[in-house]
Amino acid sequence: MTKYGGRWFKGTYDNPISKETAKLLKKLGLHRNGLNFYALRHTFETVGGEARDQVAVDAIMGHARDDMATVYRERVSDDRLKAVTDHVRGWLFGS
Repeated sequence: MTKYGGRWFKGTYDNPISKETAKLLKKLGLHRNGLNFYALRHTFETVGGEARDQVAVDAIMGHARDDMATVYRERVSDDRLKAVTDHVRGWLFGS
């Protein structure tokens, strides 16, 4: 929820999370064309996939697949999620 009680995702170009990411990147002096919220998501998906646990990556990304495994899966363990985020963190900051 945003500070005004709205949803972060609207599914339009007027997306609050994109705007907030742009503000943060500008504040940090990192803003440039092509570097935005969706570029960060693309990078996380790509690098996270190298951890070899696509189910955990999908869970983190909020992706839902239309298959029986997804229907039957009750949860993804914290250990699996952490392994993916640790891999991405290692790629980003080094071991």
